[in-house]
Amino acid sequence: MVAKSHVAVPAQQETTSRKVANKSQVQQPKLTFSPSNPIIYMQSVPVKFKLSANTNLKIVAHYSKLTYKEFKAAKDSQTVTYDFNEPSEFDLVATRGSKKLVKHITITKPTESSSSSVTNKMSSADTKTTTN
Repeated sequence: MVAKSHVAVPAQQETTSRKVANKSQVQQPKLTFSPSNPIIYMQSVPVKFKLSANTNLKIVAHYSKLTYKEFKAAKDSQTVTYDFNEPSEFDLVATRGSKKLVKHITITKPTESSSSSVTNKMSSADTKTTTN
């Protein structure tokens, strides 16, 4: 009779996998602002910016590239406000990791309606035609 030998099989080790976000998996930053068409009626106009988590925002002059303000959102989304006091065009540069989002905002003053322009309206008597 041949005896069967039992071979000890090592127990499988349990492994835990961790998800590590690398730089290529960083999500695009999100940025919204209101009002969408800001107008300076008095001395300034406040604009609210909603930043996604871990996002940096720079408000940069469109033409001169001068940085007016920088904001940094923490681990949660955040709403910040900036008062624009001059009409101009600005770039809103949001960054998160290696991702970058650029939006454009134009700050304007209300258009002044000219009271000196007078429109002449013809009366119906002026438009009568006579037939002979």
